[in-house]
Amino acid sequence: MREDPSLIENAVEEILRRDTSVPAWRRSTTRPVEIAGVEVPKDARLMLLLASANRDESVFENPDEFDIRRENAGKHIAFSHGIHFCLGAPLARLEARVALELLTQRLPDLRLSPPDQEFEFDPNMSFRGPKEMWAEWTPNGSAEATGR
Repeated sequence: MREDPSLIENAVEEILRRDTSVPAWRRSTTRPVEIAGVEVPKDARLMLLLASANRDESVFENPDEFDIRRENAGKHIAFSHGIHFCLGAPLARLEARVALELLTQRLPDLRLSPPDQEFEFDPNMSFRGPKEMWAEWTPNGSAEATGR
């Protein structure tokens, strides 16, 4: 992305597909419905696994692989779908794109430190984000700085 900023927009979509911040959501049926051959009654409580759908092998080739050049990365449902589509999706995409543009411009050597760090997440079924992520960079060619 540093060498080719045109990849940033698709990288945002691949990030949303690969590790969405809302992995699951709850819904209730308003009428009886059949889902994949299973009869579901009216008022059934459902847990929709958006993160699982974003790894559907029938939609995404090599779904567990992170690929910022993935042609159909934007086919994810990280922001849900239909009448429940997130109204904040355009803003979230814009914020992520601007953040990646600025990071690649201002901290071109930004890297995870250590590169193989294990991420810890709060136990939460609806929202996901690492508790912390350590990174380092060399500001203006001087001694290394570390941040989190």
